[in-house]
Amino acid sequence: MINTGCEKDESHIECLEVTCEDEETKEIYSNESGVIRELVIGHNPNGESYDFIPENPSGKVEPYSLFVILAKDNELLIPCQNLLGSFMDDSIAVTFSGTRIACCNLLTQPNVRTSFGCKFEITSIELLSDK
Repeated sequence: MINTGCEKDESHIECLEVTCEDEETKEIYSNESGVIRELVIGHNPNGESYDFIPENPSGKVEPYSLFVILAKDNELLIPCQNLLGSFMDDSIAVTFSGTRIACCNLLTQPNVRTSFGCKFEITSIELLSDK
């Protein structure tokens, strides 16, 4: 069993509706390049599935898509704000700024003994134009 130190807090809505013991800022990103990835939370009959730890914090009916940012060194950043519109597309390149929170290891895959993904508060995000 993987313990993230996170538990659902119903008294107020936090980033991803999950509160961790250590919510301090870990790293500030400024105009970094990344790629949007679409992860399917819950059972995905058409491919890879992912699960939140300790449980589905959004209460959404599974399966559903979660759009995340794949940053440098393959770090997976889970935005506190839902990505909308043009950003809801797998494999698009973006530049972004924001703060990575020290609340990590929020996602896993069935039959895998590892976890990944950190909370991320976006301050700006733009599509990376082809030049």
